[in-house]
Order: sequence, then structure tokens, then C-alpha cells
Amino acid sequence: MTRRKITEEEQRARKLQAEEEQVDRERTKQVRAQINKVKNAKVAANKEAEEGKLTIKQKKMIHAYFDCGKWSQAYIEAYGRGNMTNASISREANRLKNLPKVVKYLEQMEQAFFDDKVLTKNQVLAEWSKIATDPKSNNADKMAALNKLAEFHKLLNQDRTIKHEHSGSKDNPLQLRIETPVEDLLKQIYSDK
Repeated sequence: MTRRKITEEEQRARKLQAEEEQVDRERTKQVRAQINKVKNAKVAANKEAEEGKLTIKQKKMIHAYFDCGKWSQAYIEAYGRGNMTNASISREANRLKNLPKVVKYLEQMEQAFFDDKVLTKNQVLAEWSKIATDPKSNNADKMAALNKLAEFHKLLNQDRTIKHEHSGSKDNPLQLRIETPVEDLLKQIYSDK
């Protein structure tokens, strides 16, 4: 009888242990499912945030970058250092600066900055023309401006001579080509006055 009681007790213990293991497996499955659900939600939220508008800190980082010119320093100014190493800060700053919405905002800011600061081609040509024709400009400035205008309009050959080309009609070709060094021509123009 003693042997039978041990066996029955062993069976109950084994059965109880098997039931507990089954419960543990089910709990583990449920916990893993919850963890995956949270991870998926975070991934979706991050993806949505990356595609949407910039956060205040992202804007702050971009503005700090314009001030200091370094992404890591801009990251620290916007987000703080916390317990992060320099390598971690650099990695995170690099990740953020490459987000499509950050790249787009950065391009818009740069464009707005340069639109205000850079002259258009026509404005540059107008300034050169003013200098070249202004009686108050000195001869060196006039020559430099005329030289730039001639270069822009491709009036100069490679050997710095001005092209004077004429051709006749299709049936009666007239070919005349005179090349004058630009510096000589400019000196002639301004030495007469």
C-alpha cells in the first residue's frame, strides 16, 4: 500500500505540475502577444510621427543646427544629453536629420534663407551693367564689369579676345571674323574719355 500511495501522490504531483506548466505556457503566450502588440503600436506611432509634422523638439534641433552647424550639438540643445554617450547622441542626431520630414523642413529653411540673401542672375547682370556705365565708377571697375558681362554673354574666345563674327545669307556666305583682345578694346573705350 505504501508504494501505491506514493504512486498516486506522484501522479497527482505530476498532473499538477503539468497543469502549472500549461498555465505558464499560456501566460507566456499572452505576455508575448501583449509585448508584440505594444511594439507594433510603437512602430506604427513612430512611422506616423515620421511621416507627419515635426515635433517641437525636432524644429528646435533644426534651428539649433542653423546656429551651431553641428547635428550632435543641435540634438543636445533640443533633447538634452541625459545618460547618452557621444556616440549615442551622434547616432540619434543622424537618424533624426535623415527623417524625410526633417530633410524637407531643412530644405525649406535653406531655400528661404538663400532666397533673401542671393541675387538672381538678372540682378547680377544689372549690377555689372550699372558699374560698366556709371560715370562715377573708376576704369578698373568698369573694365572688370565689362569683362564679366562679356564672359557671361560668351563674347570672349578662350584666348580672351572678343568675337566679331558676321556671315552672309545661305546662298551667298560672307565670312568675316575679327578678334580683338578684350583688354585692348576696353582701354581704347575708356582712354578716349
